[in-house]
Amino acid sequence: WAVFKGEKIPKRRINYFAARSTEMCNKIANPHLKQAFVRAILEVEKLCREKGGVFPPRYILRAIK
Repeated sequence: WAVFKGEKIPKRRINYFAARSTEMCNKIANPHLKQAFVRAILEVEKLCREKGGVFPPRYILRAIK
């Protein structure tokens, strides 16, 4: 497993993510699916603004059964 500490995300990067992701979403034919993705993108953008670009640590777990 690995821990990725919460790092500050520059405003420029989140703006690029939102613009590029929304542009890609506009290619989705299903209007409900498109709307769901755009809503999720806007939530991430809003959360980034509220948190000042810092997100909590992320954890990756790799397991073999």
